[in-house]
Amino acid sequence: MHGEVNANSINGGNSESVFVTSHAVKALAEGLRDPRGLVNFGPREWDRLLLLGDHLQILGLLGVSLERASLLDVLPARVSSRFLQQVQHADLAKRNVDFEILHLRHVAERANVQPVLLKGAAYLACGARCGWGRVTRDVDILVAENEIDGLVSEM
Repeated sequence: MHGEVNANSINGGNSESVFVTSHAVKALAEGLRDPRGLVNFGPREWDRLLLLGDHLQILGLLGVSLERASLLDVLPARVSSRFLQQVQHADLAKRNVDFEILHLRHVAERANVQPVLLKGAAYLACGARCGWGRVTRDVDILVAENEIDGLVSEM
């Protein structure tokens, strides 16, 4: 896999292109599996990894993985700062989703409806690894067709 990706640089936020190689993709995948392999990256490797991770919107997941492995403090300051920012952004998004789910539960109880959480909200609610660092802006639900009006009337 080779290709060019446009993304915001960690150096000033300017849009720049980076040539993505199979090595960069492999490094990112391995970093998600075991972030300890990332601690010896050099500046050029970090630039590629961060640009690719930003483009794929998985820096939050990688940041949480690094944080849980207690590795943020051993990374270069600019890299650690970027991951910390992503972790904090994801944490705020999770708090918002938790708030929405709490209110959805109350409404659903009053309407005697059993909604099913879907996609990102479901991953966040159950604590699945694929939800770590995820930024979800809404709560998608599935409701039986005959229960929709009852749920809407309680909102």
